[in-house]
Amino acid sequence: MGNLDHFGLGGMMQSRIKGSRSSSKNLAFGLIGMSADFINAYILGNVGRTGHAAGACATFLFNLHWGKKL
Repeated sequence: MGNLDHFGLGGMMQSRIKGSRSSSKNLAFGLIGMSADFINAYILGNVGRTGHAAGACATFLFNLHWGKKL
């Protein structure tokens, strides 16, 4: 979980501190980013450069392709 932005899981964790409510969008964007975080941490062994593409039906395969290529 090295890349927590305010649209994904970072926004979900910060919402209580900021006094706002988390959105269902935070969870959806956070779950998309988990496949990229998995490739970066466990396959590449670093924070990495692999990102995620929201809206693609084959998001995990896209990340796997770029994780293998790097």
